[in-house]
Amino acid sequence: MHKLKFALYGMMICICVPIFAQQNVGIGTTDPQEKLHIFSNSPALLIQNDHTSQSGRIALRTSNFTGYDMYYKTDQDYLAFEGFESGNSLGTQMAIQLSSGNVGIGTIQPEANLHISTILGNSKAWITSGFNTNSELALAEAFGSLGVKLLYNGLTDQFSISEIGPFAETFMVIDRNSTNVGFGTDSPAGPIEIERISNSTLPNYMLLLHNNTNANLSNAMIGFSASAAEIGSGGFTPAAIGFVRDKGLVFRSSTGSDDTQTRMLIDGAGNISMGTETPATGHKLSVDGKIACEEVRVELSDSWPDYVFSQSYNLPTLGEVRSHITEKGHLPGIPSAREVEENGLVVGEMQRNMMEKIEELTLYILQQDERIKKLETQLKKD
Repeated sequence: MHKLKFALYGMMICICVPIFAQQNVGIGTTDPQEKLHIFSNSPALLIQNDHTSQSGRIALRTSNFTGYDMYYKTDQDYLAFEGFESGNSLGTQMAIQLSSGNVGIGTIQPEANLHISTILGNSKAWITSGFNTNSELALAEAFGSLGVKLLYNGLTDQFSISEIGPFAETFMVIDRNSTNVGFGTDSPAGPIEIERISNSTLPNYMLLLHNNTNANLSNAMIGFSASAAEIGSGGFTPAAIGFVRDKGLVFRSSTGSDDTQTRMLIDGAGNISMGTETPATGHKLSVDGKIACEEVRVELSDSWPDYVFSQSYNLPTLGEVRSHITEKGHLPGIPSAREVEENGLVVGEMQRNMMEKIEELTLYILQQDERIKKLETQLKKD
């Protein structure tokens, strides 16, 4: 091997010429290990020119001029990495802004620490790791004590979003094996499992739906269907539950994909209506239709009419009852047919009024029985 040595201002330059005519050049070293080997305790290489728009271009290309050029763009203050294929420029593919330190991929004006942009196709960023290992992306404050961590666990095949901080809570997990999704749990047992985070100070909502697309149509609904084929053209599902503005909590179902109707409604006051979206005024439960049940229990706040059997009760005479029927066309204390047609029946009140009439009728029967016995006794004497 032949060596040529030069001393320039105290710096040793050594050019080694091996027998294969492959020349290694050493700057600051007499034993260069590569084509250019620079050894220095200070900045080792400075490339500078007087070009108005760029300075110090370094080309890293193959023999067919495919590769990258690196240079400093002086007029826009960024370090550029320009791609080439067969000598044709592919444009600046990465840029580092010196003033901000922002890195741009596909853009020369990065607006964040890392800005990925593309005109053709989608912007992508890949973080990969070895087999059965983790790929992790942390979004944290400067000292790394608070933030959010995105993690793919190669061993469990799960993607998770968790907290960086004192509680290290898991916010969400997607299990790729079962396709289960968990919120607040790292082991979801079903397609969707929600568990309240232990240190949460938020209201006791397990799931909060909020639709703010339109002030007049801001309904928040959850639809249910057995298959995609059951979803109608307007997005209707065979069943749905949700909140409807100015109405309340609604339960809907349909006999056809585009015929979803409200079956039950709970308004803001807690009133429940079935078969109608308009609850009857002043009633907690309104049903438009028939009810079948095994038992109905009615609790009355007024006294039950045992007072009829009290000595102080003023029992109307049969003459008074006859006069009321003749004038009004119905028993005293009982609503008329028109009243029932217009207002319906209050079951508890009607039962009490009917029991009052039954007890009054019992007293009339007892009175008649007493009169009959007296007449029988009188007839026997005669």
